[in-house]
Amino acid sequence: MNLILKSLVTLFVSLFFTNSTSAQKTMDSIYTLSKVWSRDSNRNILYSDWKKFPTAIVDHLPGIQLMEDKLDEYGGFEQIKSDATGFFRTEKMNGKWWVIDPLGNAFVVKAVNSIKIGSSPNNKLALDSFFKTDDKWIFETYKLLKTNGFNASGSWSEVDLIRKMNATQKTHFAYTTQLNLLSDFAKSKDRKKSNAELSILAYVFDADFEKFVQNKCSKLTMYKNDPNLLGHFSDNELAFQENLIKKFSSIQDKQNPAYLFLVNWLAQNKMDSSKTTKSDTEKFSAAVANEYYKIVSSIIKKYDPNHMYIGSRIHAAVKDNAYFLNVMSNYVDIASINYYGFWNLSGKHKKLFSTQLTKPYFITEFYTKGEDSKMGNITGAGWLVKTQSDRGNHYQNFCLHLLKEANCVGWHWFKYQDNDPEDKNADPSNNDSNKGIVNTKYAVYSELTNKMKQLNSNSLSIINYLQNQ
Repeated sequence: MNLILKSLVTLFVSLFFTNSTSAQKTMDSIYTLSKVWSRDSNRNILYSDWKKFPTAIVDHLPGIQLMEDKLDEYGGFEQIKSDATGFFRTEKMNGKWWVIDPLGNAFVVKAVNSIKIGSSPNNKLALDSFFKTDDKWIFETYKLLKTNGFNASGSWSEVDLIRKMNATQKTHFAYTTQLNLLSDFAKSKDRKKSNAELSILAYVFDADFEKFVQNKCSKLTMYKNDPNLLGHFSDNELAFQENLIKKFSSIQDKQNPAYLFLVNWLAQNKMDSSKTTKSDTEKFSAAVANEYYKIVSSIIKKYDPNHMYIGSRIHAAVKDNAYFLNVMSNYVDIASINYYGFWNLSGKHKKLFSTQLTKPYFITEFYTKGEDSKMGNITGAGWLVKTQSDRGNHYQNFCLHLLKEANCVGWHWFKYQDNDPEDKNADPSNNDSNKGIVNTKYAVYSELTNKMKQLNSNSLSIINYLQNQ
């Protein structure tokens, strides 16, 4: 293996960033004004008053000399080489994890979620006006994202259109799939109507689950030889953070396999379900996770051995569960983590992810919403800031902290397009907020994307700068 610029792949050392939001500058830092999103005891959404957060931005990294990345046709760094396999994979080199692209070059994932055609009447009118056809839309969207330094599509994107577009381009755009294995299986069992008491994770133990996964994953052979596929997600935000001992204990059918799994687990561990501790509930969640990941990972790899299994997009408090993180690492190629409630990666999570994950990770959801969009901005757990420029500053702050981490291989911004408040079919968490890099009429938020581009397109020189501080 020929490594160039070996120093670029050594472990990062600590950098003391200046921190966060709406631009009040001092000599050493800028500050962003933001409102913190939360819920009250009745699950009603609340925002705090405006607060100042310190924000690291590229222009305030003392002495940095930016050099635009030299990229291959997939978006990998031409300066850092490993063995080419023709597909995306991961590799740890001199203490640092990288994604390795099909040509064998190191690659940092810079993705956008939900790159898809808007479904509301307003979205459709704008699409017809600006793009005319779906093919024209995906080509222009590809150009927009590549121009701003993005190299991949995240979950819920137009996979077929992206694959079709890739076949016509000299430079390619990586993509991911979302298989929804357990969530679709639970729906097939009519969970809400007949089994309302069941946690979705109880369905892992259903006798038909493995057969369902086999049937669904048998279709993955269509992707097996596509070098542009980054990897497969199996699900999204499964409720591993819940007290599954309590959930499984409450199952009325005492012959239910999930209930029996709990009974056996308690017996093996000499526990009483009425006297369990937080540590016990975390261990049981990890035991359930082991069953889930064992099934889905083996079947995904059976039908598509060439591509990575990139997890189930964990969220909420399960990312604090060391037992769970350790178990998940046994099965994924990259751990996928949806990350909200923190202005940047917390010290606690840096330690947990570096000590309990034996595989690399990427952040698969984060975003901010701008008050200047004039949208309601009530739904969705992202931060609320004053302006699109502030959104760009937060993006830089968040990603600079990720670039410091030796086992982080990238991120996915949530998402491509703003919510349309007039879309009557939208999910309740996605109906009124400025989450996109384009608005409901496909107009680009250039103050946001300019700052995204600055960081995305100079990421290797930024990594080099960070390791030498």
